Amino acid sequence: MMKTWLLWLLLAAVWIFQVTIVRSITLLSGAADVMMLFLIAWILQPETGWTGWAAALTAAVLADLTSAMPTGAYFVFYLLAAALAWWVRQRLWQSQIVAMLLIITASVLTGYTVFFVLLWVFRGVAADIRLILAQIIFPSLFLDLLWAFPVFYTMRDLAQWAYAEERT
Repeated sequence: MMKTWLLWLLLAAVWIFQVTIVRSITLLSGAADVMMLFLIAWILQPETGWTGWAAALTAAVLADLTSAMPTGAYFVFYLLAAALAWWVRQRLWQSQIVAMLLIITASVLTGYTVFFVLLWVFRGVAADIRLILAQIIFPSLFLDLLWAFPVFYTMRDLAQWAYAEERT
């Protein structure tokens, strides 16, 4: 029960941090997505089991409610990142930080592609792909990779602390 409350408290804290502070730190037009990093880091921890899926669904709902993106865009983005993290955790569990960096790269590239396709289909927004890559996707990826290390090691320590009684 404590683990569930810890997860919801962490989700709320990360989301508030994301919306209030992290989104104001931009590089060109890109910004980090700490919630995605939190989800990936949490799912990669072997102790956490299936709780990452609940976290991904909750994060997607929070993001969809507070974002100007088409409805469902964050469901695709966060659930894709969660699925990739889950799949990698099952196969490459020994090199978690390298796995996280690869998952972040794949998730950002795929997620932003989904975002811009949905914006093009549902809102008629058309933009030059080179401009999108140079101004939004690559700067966002760079910022996400910078945030990856502190988020990963914080989530690792929290997961080990929360699941300490199960490890002994």
